[in-house]
Amino acid sequence: MDLSSSSSVPVATGWSFIGSIADVQKRNGSTQAYDIGKIEASIRKAFASADHKDEVLLLTITEHAVDQLQRTFDGTRVPRTIDIHDIVVKALSDTQLASVMEAFTRAQAAKVPKPAAVRPSGPVTPVPPSAFVPTPSSLSEISMSPSPSVPAPLTSSGETFTPRRRRLNDERKAVTHKFQVGKHEGYLTVGLYDDGQPGEIFVRMSKEGSVISGLMDAFATASSIGLQYGVPLKVLVNKFANMRFEPNGPTQNPNIPEARSIVDYIFRWMGLKFLTSEERQQIGLHGQEIDENTGESIDPLQVSLLDSVGTV
Repeated sequence: MDLSSSSSVPVATGWSFIGSIADVQKRNGSTQAYDIGKIEASIRKAFASADHKDEVLLLTITEHAVDQLQRTFDGTRVPRTIDIHDIVVKALSDTQLASVMEAFTRAQAAKVPKPAAVRPSGPVTPVPPSAFVPTPSSLSEISMSPSPSVPAPLTSSGETFTPRRRRLNDERKAVTHKFQVGKHEGYLTVGLYDDGQPGEIFVRMSKEGSVISGLMDAFATASSIGLQYGVPLKVLVNKFANMRFEPNGPTQNPNIPEARSIVDYIFRWMGLKFLTSEERQQIGLHGQEIDENTGESIDPLQVSLLDSVGTV
């Protein structure tokens, strides 16, 4: 707010605020006398620009802004015009007067002086037109120079690729699996898309609030975001299966009798549950396939026979 400019807008009188604010620092560094009337005039002008005619609300906002200004700067330091501007904008924002706040901000921005153009002090030497003719070498340097901004990723066909998040429906099917790795028990819940593919995972450990519980919760969230942005489950299984760190140990799952870590168990189980036999073979995931309806393991010989014969 530039308090140096006068305004023809009528100003209410009778302000009785008592404080030690005597001066205001302007944008150019100089100071001027602190005048509450000019603050009210700027707010009143914004009200008029927004065609808002609530006089009581205008005076209430002015009083609130002046009171906050006194509390912030009374006896400490000289307020700047930008400080008064911020306090008034906050007062207008608290009352949800968006149109008045926009008019106030626009009016104050118009008072900011534009920087003058810098003119050369000496004579200007004319540049011959031939200097602007590009040569083949300069064109190649320009075309091959890297862009200062990070380029968008491209598809194999050269088109710009924009990742899109595929969210699950508000109501979705899910599979919950109880597991135990060593002495640590937990529950793995997998939210499914309509096509039966996983789109989110939740890991709840029996010891709530522990370090391992917090880490698994964060890891599950990151994995869920990856799935929803199109990262194939096969890639995640290939990356995280067989990771070795504590806690680890035996499990109660006959398909995964020994887990190198909880992350290893989760993604090996998901690989056996949701990946096809071909996908598991590609990433070297060994184990028995799990029946989607019964949750029981299927004999590998039966799986190979079904894959070779196919369905009718």
